[in-house]
Amino acid sequence: MVLGADAVKQALKQQQTLAPVPNRTWQGWPDDAPPPAIAPFDAKQAKAHQQAWAKYLDLPVEYENDIGMKFRLMPPGEFMMGSTPEQIQTALTRSRPNWQEQIQSEGPQHKVIHTQPVYVGVTEVTQTQYEQVMGINPSHFSATGEGKDVVAGLETGNHPVEMVSWNDAAEFCAKLSQREQLKPFYSRSGETVTPLEGTGYRLPTEAEWESACRAGTTTRFWSGDEDQDLNQVGWFGDNSGERTHAVGELIVNPFGLSDVHVNVAEMVQDSWDPGFYGTLAEHAAVAPSNPFAAGSQRVLRGGYWFYAPSTCRSSFRHSFHPGSRRNFFGFRVVLVADAVKQALK
Repeated sequence: MVLGADAVKQALKQQQTLAPVPNRTWQGWPDDAPPPAIAPFDAKQAKAHQQAWAKYLDLPVEYENDIGMKFRLMPPGEFMMGSTPEQIQTALTRSRPNWQEQIQSEGPQHKVIHTQPVYVGVTEVTQTQYEQVMGINPSHFSATGEGKDVVAGLETGNHPVEMVSWNDAAEFCAKLSQREQLKPFYSRSGETVTPLEGTGYRLPTEAEWESACRAGTTTRFWSGDEDQDLNQVGWFGDNSGERTHAVGELIVNPFGLSDVHVNVAEMVQDSWDPGFYGTLAEHAAVAPSNPFAAGSQRVLRGGYWFYAPSTCRSSFRHSFHPGSRRNFFGFRVVLVADAVKQALK
């Protein structure tokens, strides 16, 4: 959906009324920059923010790379990350005892500021896309995988890739960057991944992931507060048939992103620390990220095809080893605006 100029102006005017910005040079942007996307905002306002920032940056709202991966512009802005004490308590009563540490790690809720735009993958990386870059398809739910009987007769190339580790995902990002002549963000040697100063493809930070998932919303899921609100936006334990599904089949969120809550759980860049949010609570956190180190646990966001709704919420977070491979581990990637500008030259 493309909004007309009048609709864009009207939605942005409404956003300024909801969340006024006293200093027009917000986070160092020039006076003529559009207003930041400060949550809460609705789907119409989300599209207006994307349109306004795309026009300002002279970039498209949606970008498609050489292997058919689509990305949507997430504009700079602010949102509240994590869960309130009341939301945490409610989640604890609805979840299994072994999820207590993960759920309690969702607090304290804190303000996050994203000062820069970023392009976020519309879908999780698919089996076909992964194979194009890596030369293999390790997925459980594929024609040759251990779960082939469950998906017999289905074209699984558009299902999310799984049975990949965090290290595999980082290598995918590096190889795709090299393929498109972008400077890689990661370097892999064996089971060690080293961050670089590149501007190529990478995994989203945890804060970028949650901001993209919420897309201006403040409810348990971007689609609402009730368990049934998950039915039309993601494949989980109640509707998946205990398998993955093709990406992009269900309703997209206000930023135009698909399957953010479920299908497969998504690996992000940050190291796991159940107390990390406590270090961010005193002041607004600007582009926060918990740097990864060799051997450190990583953060997994969202639910997967077998989860219950309580573990598919926008704020739910859990941990895993970077070398682990499971049939519910997947990922989506992001790309900085400068890389898109370079690619479009």
